[in-house]
Amino acid sequence: MKLLHERVDALEGDSARLAVLGRVEMAFVETKDHFIGNKVDSHRPRVVRLALALDGEVVAELAPGSREFAEAAKALDKVRRVPLHEMLTEVGVPLQHEGRDFRLGWQELVDLVRAEELFFDGLLDDSDEKTGEAAWIRFRYTRAFKEAPCTREEFDSIRQEFQASAYMTGMDMSDYYTWWRRSQEMMDGDAIAATGLAEAGRLLDAWSNDRDPKSLKYWLCRNLEVHPRHRPAFEHLVDERVAETAGDAPASPAP
Repeated sequence: MKLLHERVDALEGDSARLAVLGRVEMAFVETKDHFIGNKVDSHRPRVVRLALALDGEVVAELAPGSREFAEAAKALDKVRRVPLHEMLTEVGVPLQHEGRDFRLGWQELVDLVRAEELFFDGLLDDSDEKTGEAAWIRFRYTRAFKEAPCTREEFDSIRQEFQASAYMTGMDMSDYYTWWRRSQEMMDGDAIAATGLAEAGRLLDAWSNDRDPKSLKYWLCRNLEVHPRHRPAFEHLVDERVAETAGDAPASPAP
Protein backbone atom coordinates (compact mmCIF):
# COMPACT_ATOMS: atom_id res chain seq x y z
CA MET A 1 0.00 0.00 0.00
CA LYS A 2 2.94 2.31 -0.58
CA LEU A 3 1.04 4.64 -2.91
CA LEU A 4 -1.93 4.90 -0.58
CA HIS A 5 0.38 5.61 2.36
CA GLU A 6 1.89 8.46 0.37
CA ARG A 7 -1.58 9.83 -0.38
CA VAL A 8 -2.52 9.68 3.31
CA ASP A 9 0.74 11.33 4.38
CA ALA A 10 0.02 14.20 1.99
CA LEU A 11 -3.38 14.84 3.56
CA GLU A 12 -3.72 17.23 6.44
CA GLY A 13 -5.33 15.86 9.55
CA ASP A 14 -4.99 13.06 12.05
CA SER A 15 -4.76 9.67 10.33
CA ALA A 16 -6.89 8.24 13.15
CA ARG A 17 -9.80 10.28 11.73
CA LEU A 18 -9.34 8.81 8.26
CA ALA A 19 -11.39 5.97 6.83
CA VAL A 20 -11.48 4.01 3.61
CA LEU A 21 -14.90 4.09 1.96
CA GLY A 22 -15.77 1.71 -0.81
CA ARG A 23 -18.30 -0.33 -2.70
CA VAL A 24 -18.15 -3.96 -3.69
CA GLU A 25 -20.27 -5.61 -6.38
CA MET A 26 -20.53 -9.17 -7.60
CA ALA A 27 -18.95 -9.86 -10.99
CA PHE A 28 -19.10 -12.91 -13.26
CA VAL A 29 -15.80 -14.80 -13.20
CA GLU A 30 -16.25 -18.13 -14.96
CA THR A 31 -18.50 -21.09 -15.73
CA LYS A 32 -17.33 -24.17 -13.86
CA ASP A 33 -18.36 -27.67 -12.84
CA HIS A 34 -20.35 -27.99 -9.64
CA PHE A 35 -19.79 -30.93 -7.29
CA ILE A 36 -23.26 -32.32 -8.11
CA GLY A 37 -22.31 -32.57 -11.79
CA ASN A 38 -23.96 -29.48 -13.25
CA LYS A 39 -22.22 -26.43 -14.63
CA VAL A 40 -22.69 -23.15 -12.78
CA ASP A 41 -21.67 -19.53 -13.19
CA SER A 42 -19.33 -18.24 -10.50
CA HIS A 43 -19.66 -14.63 -9.32
CA ARG A 44 -17.17 -13.09 -6.94
CA PRO A 45 -16.94 -9.75 -5.16
CA ARG A 46 -15.08 -6.95 -6.91
CA VAL A 47 -14.22 -3.59 -5.42
CA VAL A 48 -15.61 -0.93 -7.76
CA ARG A 49 -15.06 2.20 -5.67
CA LEU A 50 -12.52 3.36 -3.10
CA ALA A 51 -12.16 6.72 -1.43
CA LEU A 52 -10.53 8.32 1.60
CA ALA A 53 -12.73 10.19 4.03
CA LEU A 54 -11.77 12.50 6.88
CA ASP A 55 -14.40 12.76 9.61
CA GLY A 56 -16.92 11.31 7.16
CA GLU A 57 -16.16 13.79 4.36
CA VAL A 58 -14.62 12.35 1.19
CA VAL A 59 -11.26 14.00 0.59
CA ALA A 60 -9.87 11.76 -2.17
CA GLU A 61 -11.31 9.35 -4.72
CA LEU A 62 -9.04 6.55 -5.92
CA ALA A 63 -9.18 6.08 -9.68
CA PRO A 64 -10.38 2.59 -10.68
CA GLY A 65 -7.68 0.82 -12.65
CA SER A 66 -4.85 2.81 -11.07
CA ARG A 67 -1.97 1.15 -9.17
CA GLU A 68 -3.12 2.97 -6.06
CA PHE A 69 -6.60 1.49 -6.39
CA ALA A 70 -5.24 -2.00 -7.10
CA GLU A 71 -2.91 -1.90 -4.07
CA ALA A 72 -5.70 -0.82 -1.75
CA ALA A 73 -8.16 -3.42 -3.11
CA LYS A 74 -5.53 -6.14 -2.70
CA ALA A 75 -4.86 -5.08 0.88
CA LEU A 76 -8.56 -5.17 1.67
CA ASP A 77 -8.85 -8.63 0.17
CA LYS A 78 -5.88 -9.83 2.26
CA VAL A 79 -7.50 -8.94 5.54
CA ARG A 80 -10.91 -10.16 4.38
CA ARG A 81 -12.75 -7.05 5.39
CA VAL A 82 -14.69 -6.68 2.13
CA PRO A 83 -18.29 -7.93 2.40
CA LEU A 84 -19.82 -10.64 0.18
CA HIS A 85 -18.41 -13.97 -0.93
CA GLU A 86 -18.54 -16.17 -4.03
CA MET A 87 -22.06 -16.84 -5.31
CA LEU A 88 -23.16 -19.47 -7.81
CA THR A 89 -26.06 -19.35 -10.28
CA GLU A 90 -27.34 -21.52 -13.09
CA VAL A 91 -25.50 -20.89 -16.34
CA GLY A 92 -26.75 -17.72 -17.98
CA VAL A 93 -28.92 -16.66 -15.04
CA PRO A 94 -28.02 -13.14 -13.87
CA LEU A 95 -27.19 -12.65 -10.21
CA GLN A 96 -29.94 -10.75 -8.43
CA HIS A 97 -27.80 -9.03 -5.87
CA GLU A 98 -26.96 -5.38 -5.47
CA GLY A 99 -23.57 -4.33 -4.23
CA ARG A 100 -22.70 -3.20 -0.74
CA ASP A 101 -20.98 -0.12 0.58
CA PHE A 102 -18.38 -0.53 3.28
CA ARG A 103 -16.23 1.56 5.58
CA LEU A 104 -12.98 0.68 7.30
CA GLY A 105 -10.85 2.89 9.51
CA TRP A 106 -7.51 3.69 7.92
CA GLN A 107 -5.57 2.71 11.03
CA GLU A 108 -7.50 -0.54 11.24
CA LEU A 109 -6.55 -1.39 7.66
CA VAL A 110 -2.89 -0.57 8.32
CA ASP A 111 -2.86 -2.66 11.49
CA LEU A 112 -4.57 -5.65 9.91
CA VAL A 113 -2.21 -5.65 6.94
CA ARG A 114 0.71 -5.53 9.39
CA ALA A 115 -0.82 -8.43 11.32
CA GLU A 116 -1.08 -10.44 8.11
CA GLU A 117 2.59 -9.82 7.35
CA LEU A 118 3.64 -10.66 10.92
CA PHE A 119 1.65 -13.87 10.84
CA PHE A 120 3.31 -15.21 7.70
CA ASP A 121 6.74 -14.04 8.85
CA GLY A 122 6.12 -15.87 12.10
CA LEU A 123 5.24 -19.06 10.26
CA LEU A 124 8.41 -18.84 8.17
CA ASP A 125 10.60 -18.03 11.18
CA ASP A 126 8.73 -20.38 13.52
CA SER A 127 8.33 -17.34 15.78
CA ASP A 128 5.65 -17.54 18.47
CA GLU A 129 6.36 -13.89 19.25
CA LYS A 130 5.37 -12.75 15.74
CA THR A 131 2.30 -14.98 15.42
CA GLY A 132 1.23 -13.95 18.92
CA GLU A 133 1.57 -10.26 18.06
CA ALA A 134 -0.43 -10.82 14.87
CA ALA A 135 -3.17 -12.57 16.81
CA TRP A 136 -3.31 -9.73 19.36
CA ILE A 137 -3.57 -7.05 16.65
CA ARG A 138 -6.40 -8.90 14.91
CA PHE A 139 -8.24 -9.62 18.14
CA ARG A 140 -8.33 -5.95 19.12
CA TYR A 141 -10.58 -5.30 16.11
CA THR A 142 -13.08 -8.06 16.87
CA ARG A 143 -16.52 -7.49 18.32
CA ALA A 144 -15.58 -9.68 21.29
CA PHE A 145 -12.76 -7.32 22.29
CA LYS A 146 -14.78 -4.16 21.67
CA GLU A 147 -17.57 -5.45 23.91
CA ALA A 148 -15.22 -6.60 26.68
CA PRO A 149 -11.62 -5.33 26.36
CA CYS A 150 -8.76 -7.17 28.02
CA THR A 151 -5.05 -6.70 28.60
CA ARG A 152 -2.40 -8.30 26.43
CA GLU A 153 -1.48 -10.58 29.33
CA GLU A 154 -5.08 -11.77 29.67
CA PHE A 155 -5.29 -12.35 25.94
CA ASP A 156 -2.07 -14.35 25.81
CA SER A 157 -3.24 -16.50 28.69
CA ILE A 158 -6.69 -17.27 27.28
CA ARG A 159 -5.26 -17.81 23.77
CA GLN A 160 -2.69 -20.30 25.03
CA GLU A 161 -5.41 -22.11 26.94
CA PHE A 162 -7.67 -22.16 23.88
CA GLN A 163 -4.96 -23.50 21.59
CA ALA A 164 -4.28 -26.37 24.00
CA SER A 165 -7.96 -27.28 24.26
CA ALA A 166 -10.26 -29.44 22.16
CA TYR A 167 -12.49 -26.41 21.52
CA MET A 168 -10.33 -25.26 18.58
CA THR A 169 -12.28 -27.64 16.35
CA GLY A 170 -15.68 -26.16 17.20
CA MET A 171 -15.18 -22.44 17.81
CA ASP A 172 -12.76 -19.62 17.18
CA MET A 173 -10.79 -17.55 19.65
CA SER A 174 -13.46 -14.85 19.85
CA ASP A 175 -16.12 -17.43 20.74
CA TYR A 176 -13.93 -18.92 23.46
CA TYR A 177 -13.12 -15.47 24.86
CA THR A 178 -16.76 -14.37 24.88
CA TRP A 179 -17.71 -17.61 26.63
CA TRP A 180 -15.11 -16.89 29.32
CA ARG A 181 -16.34 -13.32 29.82
CA ARG A 182 -19.98 -14.36 30.14
CA SER A 183 -19.14 -17.19 32.49
CA GLN A 184 -17.06 -14.77 34.55
CA GLU A 185 -20.22 -12.86 35.40
CA MET A 186 -21.15 -15.78 37.68
CA MET A 187 -17.85 -15.54 39.52
CA ASP A 188 -16.41 -13.39 42.28
CA GLY A 189 -12.70 -13.97 41.95
CA ASP A 190 -12.12 -17.71 42.26
CA ALA A 191 -15.42 -18.23 44.09
CA ILE A 192 -18.94 -18.44 42.69
CA ALA A 193 -20.83 -15.16 43.07
CA ALA A 194 -24.25 -14.97 44.72
CA THR A 195 -26.05 -14.92 41.37
CA GLY A 196 -24.16 -18.00 40.20
CA LEU A 197 -24.87 -19.82 43.45
CA ALA A 198 -28.57 -19.04 43.12
CA GLU A 199 -28.76 -20.38 39.56
CA ALA A 200 -26.72 -23.46 40.40
CA GLY A 201 -28.78 -24.11 43.53
CA ARG A 202 -32.04 -23.88 41.59
CA LEU A 203 -30.88 -26.51 39.11
CA LEU A 204 -29.42 -28.82 41.72
CA ASP A 205 -32.66 -28.64 43.70
CA ALA A 206 -34.58 -29.62 40.57
CA TRP A 207 -32.23 -32.57 40.08
CA SER A 208 -32.32 -33.69 43.71
CA ASN A 209 -33.07 -37.30 42.72
CA ASP A 210 -29.81 -37.51 40.77
CA ARG A 211 -26.93 -38.27 43.11
CA ASP A 212 -24.34 -39.13 40.48
CA PRO A 213 -21.62 -36.45 40.84
CA LYS A 214 -20.32 -36.94 37.30
CA SER A 215 -23.77 -36.48 35.78
CA LEU A 216 -24.58 -33.46 37.95
CA LYS A 217 -21.28 -31.74 37.12
CA TYR A 218 -21.76 -32.28 33.41
CA TRP A 219 -25.34 -31.02 33.24
CA LEU A 220 -24.80 -28.13 35.63
CA CYS A 221 -21.83 -26.78 33.67
CA ARG A 222 -23.62 -27.34 30.37
CA ASN A 223 -26.86 -25.63 31.41
CA LEU A 224 -25.09 -22.64 32.94
CA GLU A 225 -22.52 -22.52 30.10
CA VAL A 226 -19.68 -22.58 32.61
CA HIS A 227 -16.29 -21.88 31.06
CA PRO A 228 -13.50 -24.44 31.65
CA ARG A 229 -11.70 -21.90 33.85
CA HIS A 230 -14.64 -21.81 36.22
CA ARG A 231 -15.61 -25.47 36.24
CA PRO A 232 -13.54 -26.41 39.32
CA ALA A 233 -15.64 -24.07 41.48
CA PHE A 234 -18.94 -25.47 40.19
CA GLU A 235 -17.73 -29.06 40.39
CA HIS A 236 -16.70 -28.46 44.01
CA LEU A 237 -20.20 -27.10 44.67
CA VAL A 238 -21.67 -30.34 43.31
CA ASP A 239 -19.37 -32.40 45.54
CA GLU A 240 -20.53 -30.41 48.56
CA ARG A 241 -24.19 -30.82 47.61
CA VAL A 242 -23.82 -34.59 47.07
CA ALA A 243 -22.06 -34.93 50.42
CA GLU A 244 -24.85 -32.99 52.14
CA THR A 245 -27.63 -35.06 50.60
CA ALA A 246 -25.77 -38.26 51.42
CA GLY A 247 -25.62 -37.16 55.05
CA ASP A 248 -29.33 -36.36 55.04
CA ALA A 249 -30.31 -39.72 53.55
CA PRO A 250 -31.96 -42.11 56.03
CA ALA A 251 -29.69 -44.86 57.24
CA SER A 252 -30.39 -48.36 55.98
CA PRO A 253 -32.22 -50.50 58.55
CA ALA A 254 -30.06 -52.92 60.46
CA PRO A 255 -30.41 -56.52 59.32
